[in-house]
Amino acid sequence: MANFNQFPELQKHIRVLGKIGYNKNKPIYKHGELSPKDYTSECVDVLEYNEITFEMTVHFEKRGSYLYKNVEPQVYSEFNNAGSRGQYFNLYVRGNYESQRIG
Repeated sequence: MANFNQFPELQKHIRVLGKIGYNKNKPIYKHGELSPKDYTSECVDVLEYNEITFEMTVHFEKRGSYLYKNVEPQVYSEFNNAGSRGQYFNLYVRGNYESQRIG
């Protein structure tokens, strides 16, 4: 049986989920919450999410586009529905996921 300590990426994700109020007794997300919302943001232009690969693409207004890997559906859903996407990004996404510039 695998030791939980062997998976530092999983530990990091669990810490992030704890910061945003993850509750294992509550559904992680509702299917409709994974659809991109029509939203006006000074920071984020468009969000895309692949629920099969857990990859999230963020198209920023002024900084280009980035692909973020291993993003949990709940994190995408909360980011998608955040009152301030820029603030949510800075608190819960930036530096917490492997990323690469794609555009």
